[in-house]
Amino acid sequence: MKGTPIMTPKLTTLLLGVAALALTAGLARAETNSTRKPRRESIALKKGPATIDVSKYPDGIKDNYEVFSTKCTQCHKLSRPINLRLRTPDEWSRYIKRMMHKPGSGISSADGKKIYRVPRL
Repeated sequence: MKGTPIMTPKLTTLLLGVAALALTAGLARAETNSTRKPRRESIALKKGPATIDVSKYPDGIKDNYEVFSTKCTQCHKLSRPINLRLRTPDEWSRYIKRMMHKPGSGISSADGKKIYRVPRL
């Protein structure tokens, strides 16, 4: 047939070799990612306190903490934001805003303001 490309044995071998190489590289990358040691920051977040004792805090702070613990645990453990070492209030504000935009977070603007006011360690 005119115009029909013909696959030569060399071309077939080359294409199979490229496909096998790509598959091998993908499997090696997946294995590396699954056996990689956790970052120091990740370990620190898990080793710190999982809650804050707000029993002696004013009622407003207790209410804010309730919103904080309810909303933030929808996506991750509470120890993550409690132990996160952000240096300035602006960094904490940006972190909360980023979480507000995550799908399913359910954090409203009013909730974000309450979460911002929760004292952290």
